[in-house]
Formats: sequence, structure tokens, C-alpha cells
Amino acid sequence: MLEILAIVFLGKKIAELAEEKGENPKKWKGIMIGSWFGAEILGIVIFASTVGIGDDTIFPAAITGIVCGLASYFIVRSMLSSKPKTPLKELS
Repeated sequence: MLEILAIVFLGKKIAELAEEKGENPKKWKGIMIGSWFGAEILGIVIFASTVGIGDDTIFPAAITGIVCGLASYFIVRSMLSSKPKTPLKELS
């Protein structure tokens, strides 16, 4: 539940930054959510392949996944922050 709240909150932050930069907020929100889940799954798979999954390693695997997901947010935010500000094109 907390992860869903974090994704919603961070998605809003990415959308706000995208609007400031003149980018499509839905596109960047989608990139952030997709990269979050991709990085989370990748982190869990790497953890499972190196350490293994058992009763005593479920919690560390979950924490590893969440940390990887959070790292992907910072990467997407950095990519978006490095873009120059351009006005959003209006459809006429």
C-alpha cells in the first residue's frame, strides 16, 4: 500500500516537473511508473539469483526491489531535469 502511495506522489512530482519543462506530463509519468516496476523486478531477480529466496530473505528482497524502484525515479527525474525549458505546443 505504501508503495502505491509513493508511486502516486512521485508521479505527481514528475508530472509537475514535466509541465515546467514544457514536456508531456502523461508521457513522463508513464516513463516513471514503467521504469519503477522494471527496476523493482530487476532488483528482485538479481537479489534472488545471487542470494536466493527463502523464508528469511523475503523482506530483504522486497526492500531491494523498492530501493531499485526509488533509484529509477531519481534517474527519470534527472533525465527530465536536464532537458531545457521549452513552451508546450498548443494544438490549434
